Amino acid sequence: MVRQLEIPAGVVINRSDGADRPIREACRELDLPVLMTIPFDREIAAIQNRGGLIAREFEGWRSRFAALFREASALGEPA
Repeated sequence: MVRQLEIPAGVVINRSDGADRPIREACRELDLPVLMTIPFDREIAAIQNRGGLIAREFEGWRSRFAALFREASALGEPA
């Protein structure tokens, strides 16, 4: 659909158990960049379930989400 609408797109793999190869292969075939992988983690799930943000709770995630924002913003820019 994003191709038909000519919307730049990327993928964030959420709740990754490390067995992401089929997803990554599909993304490669569809020419969709994987911008971030968020692991399946009980602490992360608990934070999200109570409406919290992992970027506030875990060291390093704020910078990862900032990088995700930059990458996603750049998707629509000419090469």
